[in-house]
Amino acid sequence: MKNLTNGNIYKTFLLFAIPMVLAGVFSQCYSVVNTILAGKLLGDGALAAIGSVAPLETFINSIFWGYGSGVGIYVGQLFGAGDYAGMKRVVVSNYLFLSAAIVILSTCFVLFRYPLYSFLQVDPLLLESCNRYFIISMVGRVIVLFSINCVFVVNAMGDGAFPLWMSLVSTALNITVGVVSITQFSLGVEGLALGNVVSSAVVGALYLWKLSRSFKKVGVSRREGGFSFRAVGETCRYSLSTMVQQSVMYLAGLTLSPMVNGIGSAASASYTVSLRIYDISAAVYQNSAKTVGSYTAQCFGAKKYGLLKRGLVVGFLQNLLFVAPFLLVSSLLARPVVMLFFAADAAPLAVDYTVAFAQYCMPLLVMNIVANLFHNFFRGIGYMKALLITTITGSFARIIISWLLIQPFGIYGYYAGWVLSWLFDGAVGVLIYRFGKWRRILEKP
Repeated sequence: MKNLTNGNIYKTFLLFAIPMVLAGVFSQCYSVVNTILAGKLLGDGALAAIGSVAPLETFINSIFWGYGSGVGIYVGQLFGAGDYAGMKRVVVSNYLFLSAAIVILSTCFVLFRYPLYSFLQVDPLLLESCNRYFIISMVGRVIVLFSINCVFVVNAMGDGAFPLWMSLVSTALNITVGVVSITQFSLGVEGLALGNVVSSAVVGALYLWKLSRSFKKVGVSRREGGFSFRAVGETCRYSLSTMVQQSVMYLAGLTLSPMVNGIGSAASASYTVSLRIYDISAAVYQNSAKTVGSYTAQCFGAKKYGLLKRGLVVGFLQNLLFVAPFLLVSSLLARPVVMLFFAADAAPLAVDYTVAFAQYCMPLLVMNIVANLFHNFFRGIGYMKALLITTITGSFARIIISWLLIQPFGIYGYYAGWVLSWLFDGAVGVLIYRFGKWRRILEKP
């Protein structure tokens, strides 16, 4: 574990953030590559099929991302306290619990998939390919989410390099399996889902090996740290609030998905590509902002309250430095970037929708950088009430504004609601920081 409160803050932040940013970018690469493969090899119909269920998949993932983030917080505390047997018990118990929950939830989604398609207003012409993709994706969901959640635990144990290597392995495998499935076995969109599952299975096995070695290194025997409901209960104080926050954040996309699909397949295809362009930039500043969360938590624990504001300022500058090249490229070279995902004969309307998002919406992502910065700050001092308030405000703003604007402006209204939700989220975070009662937390003994 590294103490971020000592030394040159600019150098410390930069060195701490670089591996996490790289890991975040590579972890998004498989989604980006899958989208490119779908658009180039299978056409914009495949993009629309994937995009039709993408908000549902993301919402499901967000529940377990949030829970896993809380597990990581608790594991970090146990690691710092030297309670390695307790740490293993928490990891084993929560991952067994999470795996069972994911299997049950995924089974329910597969069994009731047709009512879900109806709710999402999936285009009947896309239903067959969408169904093949969704079934494989849900069946392999436990493998995918297990490998993703391992990142939180390994980071909590002070290792930022191993997740970076795993991101590289996952991306390479995903691309290979996806290309072979489509070109050699003519599997279509289901080949993309299969690539994700296979790469996650390999990476998950490597994470199990890594965790086993780590526990052995700190002297925890195989018999120690078995499953315990008590360990799951202890973790809930950290995991439930982050789970709610993450799921609320992505609930807006799921709620609005039927409206987007109802516009037509061009809008669904555009949203799929726009989401990937957004995700690659978001992976940069969101992982960079984790530095602020860790720094704030350490300042809070060491009672170095006078350093908190400096961490916010340096964190914002660092986030902007990392993400600026991505925003400039996506905005100034919007059409060439967008055409990386579409075939030459793609529907012009889908391309135009996406170019407009890249050109006009992506530069405004700066507002979401501010919002995410305060999310990490409030999480670092344990002020979960503020975290939930900012997230709920942004999510409801997105739903209401998009609902009002979609009917007159179509997909452009949806994108406008998305952008304005960043503004509301960030503005509330600034107001809570400036006038809120969070400083009372610092006064507690």
